Amino acid sequence: MLANIFLPAILATNNWGALSQTTQGTTEKQNFIETINRYLSFLDGARVSIEGTVELKKMYHIDFSKLQSFEEVTAAAANSDTVHQLEEVLMIWYKQIEQVLIESEQMRKEADDSGPLTELEHWKRTSAKFNFIIEQIKGPSCKAVINVLNVGHSKLLKMWRELDARITDTANESKDNVRYLYTLEKVCQPLYNYDLVSMAHGIQNLINAIRMIHSVSRYYNTSERMTSLFIKVTNQMVTACKAYITDGGLSRVWDQDTPVVIKKIQDCIFLFKEYQKCFHKTRKQILEALGEKTFEVSEMYIFGKFEAFCKRLEKITEMITIVQTFSALSMSTIEGIDILAIKFKNIYQSVQKKQYDILDPRKTEFDVDFVDFMTKIESLEVQIQTFMNTCFGRILSSQHSVQLLQRFQKLNMPCLQQEIAHTVGLILQHYVAELEATKKLYQAQKDDPPLARNMPPVAGKILWVRQLFRRISEPINFFYKNSDILTSPEGKAVVRLFNKISYVLVEFEVLYHMAWVKEISQLQYALQATLLVRHPETGKLLVNFDPKILEIVRETKCMIKMGLEVPEQAKRVVKIENTLKTNKLYLENLLQCYEDLCQEIPTVFVNLMAPKMRKVESVLRQGLTILTWSSLTLDSFFQEVDEVMNMFKQLLKKVNDLCEMQIDLIMKDISNTLLIVLPEDGPIKVEDMLACNETYTKEWAEILNHKSMHIEDAVQELISIFETIYEIKDSKKTLKKYSLPVEGKHVAFGADGEEGDTDGSSGILSEDAEDNEKEDEFRKMGLYQYCTIDADTVTGMAEVLDEIPLRKLRNFYPGVAEHKDISKLVVLLSSSVNSVRKAASEALQDFQQYKVLWTEDRDAKVQNWNKALIIQVIEKIKQDKARVLLDTSSQPMAACSGELGSQQQAGKSTDSDS
Repeated sequence: MLANIFLPAILATNNWGALSQTTQGTTEKQNFIETINRYLSFLDGARVSIEGTVELKKMYHIDFSKLQSFEEVTAAAANSDTVHQLEEVLMIWYKQIEQVLIESEQMRKEADDSGPLTELEHWKRTSAKFNFIIEQIKGPSCKAVINVLNVGHSKLLKMWRELDARITDTANESKDNVRYLYTLEKVCQPLYNYDLVSMAHGIQNLINAIRMIHSVSRYYNTSERMTSLFIKVTNQMVTACKAYITDGGLSRVWDQDTPVVIKKIQDCIFLFKEYQKCFHKTRKQILEALGEKTFEVSEMYIFGKFEAFCKRLEKITEMITIVQTFSALSMSTIEGIDILAIKFKNIYQSVQKKQYDILDPRKTEFDVDFVDFMTKIESLEVQIQTFMNTCFGRILSSQHSVQLLQRFQKLNMPCLQQEIAHTVGLILQHYVAELEATKKLYQAQKDDPPLARNMPPVAGKILWVRQLFRRISEPINFFYKNSDILTSPEGKAVVRLFNKISYVLVEFEVLYHMAWVKEISQLQYALQATLLVRHPETGKLLVNFDPKILEIVRETKCMIKMGLEVPEQAKRVVKIENTLKTNKLYLENLLQCYEDLCQEIPTVFVNLMAPKMRKVESVLRQGLTILTWSSLTLDSFFQEVDEVMNMFKQLLKKVNDLCEMQIDLIMKDISNTLLIVLPEDGPIKVEDMLACNETYTKEWAEILNHKSMHIEDAVQELISIFETIYEIKDSKKTLKKYSLPVEGKHVAFGADGEEGDTDGSSGILSEDAEDNEKEDEFRKMGLYQYCTIDADTVTGMAEVLDEIPLRKLRNFYPGVAEHKDISKLVVLLSSSVNSVRKAASEALQDFQQYKVLWTEDRDAKVQNWNKALIIQVIEKIKQDKARVLLDTSSQPMAACSGELGSQQQAGKSTDSDS
């Protein structure tokens, strides 16, 4: 159950909790599994011992219970048949025991990897087997047979006694061996834990225990048995090393990280050396000891397998090292090297696909594969060298070539070292020409060097000169660190030329940096400028932000990144950069918003909105005179501006909404109203048309009057809104109104005919027309002046104002009817009608002969025609037709109709008489 159920379940478990998190936990898990395996091995050994016992054959045809007393034995010995029968039984037992002895003396066959504890298990089984035989010999059945044959003087007893001595000696030997081999059980324990560190520390104790067995044991101190024991120790060490490298068979060598597996291999080799060292040390101690028997063992047999295993490990280490070296090909970014990386990958995969155990030194296939692997690697190294020479076949830039060479150096491949040294010389030759080219380039561009994108002027120039310096410094630094070529005469000349050019470049950087630091001292003047300024021509407000400030901020950031010294004043400006940008953006948006609001003011309301506009500009005036970019009260200023702008925006929105929705929209509806309705389904009588339009105009008169009143209410509301803008600040002062010539935009609240004149001397309006003029020219922009008047003037003004009659409600009819444009249109329409009157009369004259159709009652005529006789009608038609031909006047049709009517009357009377 343990072997078939519990152990497989434990091995299949992947989740070991905290044990899987650390190396110590993994070791504990492995020790636990090994303990279970040893326990199973112990149980298996006990089972084998029990199964391996030899039981003497049972003789059921003989009753041994009747051979117990002396008389019974004597009687049986006197009976020759009984003696003969017992001799046969004894021979059967003799042959069984003889067979066991022969088997024990034969060379036993053991596994190649059997450990020292298998030796203990063998002798334990042997001891159990012979002890069980001895117990049977000492049993009543065997004793009875021996006693009878002894009394009968049987010749077989001599053979039996010899056999008994042999088996007793063998049992004693096995017992003695078990007793001494038990001392190895504890010291051999590290060999089964796969812990090479504790194993290396315990080797000396193990060899000392073997030495004790060799010197004390009576039976086990032979050369053969000592050699066999050491070989088993070696086998177990090799097995432990295999398990240590493969993590108990869970990981292949190729699947593990290179540093880890190399460390494991080194530990195994160290264990082998420590094993040899302890063995030689103990052997030397035995030779120096007096009277102690020396180790007569073969070192070749003892260490041969371990040595072959270590040689195999050395080959594996060489392959792993090569794999680690060439794996850099796949990680390199050198263009074209990926092809070589693929070739190496194919070589490595061919080795990985091998199915045999590469750690087994008896597998000779590995040696063949190793030689083939090394041959392919040598060929690949030649290809890599050729590839490198191709890359440096044409050097265009020393800096680029050095960078490429450094990438080849990072491969850290031994096969490239000679090629790298040769390439350094080629790059140095090209570097001399580059130094001269850099010198000429500096002389040509030093006054106006090309700047990188988005770089400020000074920092851009410093960056340009640093790029030149880096272009010439990187190659020479590489030569200095990776080669001794600069110590040659050619190299020294290159160093001198480099020093001259680098001095000039560094001096350029220092001069520009010092000039910039000096310029920073003028930064305070830019920050002390006012926030706003007026345009000298247009008078518009503009944000007074010096672009030099942001340029200095950018310069400072670049200087800091380049590691240059920066004044504290510039650092402080960098700290408030976001604040400056935020304030600048806020002011720009504010001015744009104010300008947009001013553009949204209707033309007729420009003068009326002037007080609010002056209020906004009075707040903004602080930014023109007092506040600077370094002021501490900017937040309160921005808050005040926001409040004024919001009030201005709300007022403008309210005015625009009233004007658009309650005045302009209704006026548009009124302008689109039809004042006359025409029939859609044919002609209509004039009387009906007049009646219909009279009703229609009455309805629409009410509607238009209602709309006119609605517009008037909206206008009154606008007046109320604008009146709230003008507040009297002092009760002792009154507002004096002026009537000035209108030079710009104004508002008209009534008809043109109702506008009056304003008396400029008194400023008092006494007539209704003057009241309208007051509404029309309501507090023009810039016409407010305050003056002091005496009490009499105030009293007189109050009396006059009391006499002003109440304003009557008006509509737009007089204004529309008397409007000069409307009058022009009416005259134009009258002229057009008069011009076509004559032509219309001539056209209508052709229809006069049919006027009876619309001048007389058509329905009555039709009834008369229906009552007349057909013959009379036909005759009358003929007469009328003849008369028409003779008379061209317009009356025949009427006469015919009259006569026809009289005939119809005569016909009626005739009918009544009849």
